[in-house]
Amino acid sequence: MDWVLGTHGLQIDFVYHHRRMGATYLPDVPVEQGWTQEETLVSLMRKAGWTGRKEEWRKVPLKVTRYRGSNATGMWAGYRQLVGAGEEEGEEEEEEDEEEEDE
Repeated sequence: MDWVLGTHGLQIDFVYHHRRMGATYLPDVPVEQGWTQEETLVSLMRKAGWTGRKEEWRKVPLKVTRYRGSNATGMWAGYRQLVGAGEEEGEEEEEEDEEEEDE
């Protein structure tokens, strides 16, 4: 429980009925859902495929990895410019290859 809602993302791994299971949530998910730390872990276990009783989640040995995430935004025009630049370079290379084949 050494993690902070909204700051840390979580990845869990565990074995249940001889099956390895795992799941992850980004830092924003529990906050958006209004979950506590306990509710977040139970939900992650369910996401991974755990079918045990909610009250018994603590009996399952979990490996919990916390991580920090960050959000980034961009404008569509900037994305198109980046992608377009790559396409133009690729098109020029294809044209050069075709010219070499013709010679």
